[in-house]
Amino acid sequence: MKKSNALYKNQGIHVITAIFTVEQGVTKVLLVKRKNEPYKGDWTLTGGALYNNEDLEAGAKREILEKSGIENIEIDQFHTFGKVDRSSVMRMIAVAYVGVIDCNRVKIIRETINTSNADWFPIDKIPGLGFDHEEILKEALVYLQSKIVSTDILKALF
Repeated sequence: MKKSNALYKNQGIHVITAIFTVEQGVTKVLLVKRKNEPYKGDWTLTGGALYNNEDLEAGAKREILEKSGIENIEIDQFHTFGKVDRSSVMRMIAVAYVGVIDCNRVKIIRETINTSNADWFPIDKIPGLGFDHEEILKEALVYLQSKIVSTDILKALF
């Protein structure tokens, strides 16, 4: 690999997490509303750019904390999204995670430096999402369904 090769420049990594809960029998996902371009004013899953000095999971947990205030959540990496045009800023690979938490045991931060709102949405009432987060959410739901059958991923709800 030659670092001077232009094909290696302007690339980055996003870490994106679909955080699910069940409230009164309704499955919900946590979404945050962006304050910044691109997709200013749009809802997205929690996530952002990975720092050069952090591991993938640490970056995902940092983004969850920064965008929602949620700490100490178990997350599972489930897929990598790599379409060339998934971000308008630069080539960004997204490493996606799933987490499950009891929404009654956490207090989410509604507004942060980068977000103007955060809320739980029923999975059948999702607004249009920025970036490719609708695709990521669909894959996350498929992954979650398979994990419900084969693991104890829902233990966080009890």
